[in-house]
Amino acid sequence: MSHTPRDPERIGRILALLREAWQLVPDWRLNQLILNVTDIEQGYGPLFYLEDAEMEQRLASQIRKLKAMDLPKS
Repeated sequence: MSHTPRDPERIGRILALLREAWQLVPDWRLNQLILNVTDIEQGYGPLFYLEDAEMEQRLASQIRKLKAMDLPKS
């Protein structure tokens, strides 16, 4: 079984999305943000195995939802 290395560029993309999402809801704690973004209710096991590409998609989706809510600016 061969292992394909993960794209190191994903780190910057995901961190930028995380920053953008968190700035939209700065009162949330980091773990609140992550759990709300992943929408995983079955404990932490599924979160552990969530692929970065899926997390990236979920962050982008959460950002779109938050922006559509037109939240008050802090």
